[in-house]
Amino acid sequence: MAMLWDMVLFAIFALSIIFVATVAVFSTYRQARKKGYQPPAASAFVVAGFAVGIAGIIALNPANTDSMLVFLWRFFWIPVLFSSAAMFLLVLIFPHRQTQRFGQRRVRFPFRRVGQALMALAVLLPLVIAWMVYVVHRAAPAAFHRPCRWGACLRLRDVT
Repeated sequence: MAMLWDMVLFAIFALSIIFVATVAVFSTYRQARKKGYQPPAASAFVVAGFAVGIAGIIALNPANTDSMLVFLWRFFWIPVLFSSAAMFLLVLIFPHRQTQRFGQRRVRFPFRRVGQALMALAVLLPLVIAWMVYVVHRAAPAAFHRPCRWGACLRLRDVT
């Protein structure tokens, strides 16, 4: 009977925590977006709230938990409550942002250069790998064809 009660208690706690955590995350993100914060900054509110929830567990320094109720309280409800409170306070404390920007837009991240670097990396990486394979197998030329033949044997065996 005690095991059944623990399972019911866990189910009630889990469902309530899922509901509370989901509502807290959604409402925090939505309120931050209403205040004019861009998606990365609005997500940072949520991540900061989760960090506070984890810090709440560490601050309590939970010892042995013999009871299921105490276990659920310490490891589930405390982080959710601390996270929800931190997210609410962050949204409340931070100021509104001006969403309209006038004038010419300035790109803060160098998208063009990063794209060019990725293309150069895509061209150079196979060349570097081929050079490394050549240097390694030049030191042991007798062993160079063994992996190729073994791979061909494996491939033929898979086909038939």
